[in-house]
Amino acid sequence: MWGKLRMQTPKSFIMRDSISLIICFLLVWCFSTNLHAQSAEEKLDQVELMKQLIGIWEMPIGENSSYIIEFVPVGEAMYLKEEIKENGELTLSSVGVWGVSPDKNTITSAAVGDDGYISFEYGKFVSANKFLSERFRDDQKHPTWIHEFEILSPESFTIRAKRRGEQMTWDAEWGERVTFNKIQ
Repeated sequence: MWGKLRMQTPKSFIMRDSISLIICFLLVWCFSTNLHAQSAEEKLDQVELMKQLIGIWEMPIGENSSYIIEFVPVGEAMYLKEEIKENGELTLSSVGVWGVSPDKNTITSAAVGDDGYISFEYGKFVSANKFLSERFRDDQKHPTWIHEFEILSPESFTIRAKRRGEQMTWDAEWGERVTFNKIQ
């Protein structure tokens, strides 16, 4: 046995190292190809899924009060109008736009309220009926809200949210889920 080891030349070590290197490279390449193929999710058409929200939606807040959201299509984007009405009077309103990133993988929105304050949201449909977004405000360097829309039917969707404000950690629980019904 010792004789065989002494007889090996540096060339045989180089050859064995080269083969080992090639095998390692092939294994890494195979695993990365498989991982990529397994993790590549079906690309969802964000523009088409966003169209599910077109219309006027209402959520009762209490007796004689409601929250109304209107989504109006504008090409591959949407104009957004939000209002809270109490006893028929407008008490809060905001306007905004929803559009898509150049690669059409992210939905971006910007809204301005009565107070002139602007907020931005970045999100996407993670399934055909679920949209997740993070809201940023210009006075914060991190998202202050997470919103989850879940489309239940062509006539109904729900929203729930998590808020962290100036904290760096998210609350453990989501807020109450509220339901909007299509009125037009």
